[in-house]
Amino acid sequence: MEGESGAVMGDVPTQSLRMALASLIILPIIIVYPFFRRFFVRGLTAGGGK
Repeated sequence: MEGESGAVMGDVPTQSLRMALASLIILPIIIVYPFFRRFFVRGLTAGGGK
């Protein structure tokens, strides 16, 4: 049992680091999106017509 708990505890910093990096990558996208939303909507509606 000791080996299993040690293996699980060894993965915790790696998982935390992954989550922190994912947050750092997503945060700027969330901040920038409202400013460019109208261009996204225009592009989607222009591409939607036949």
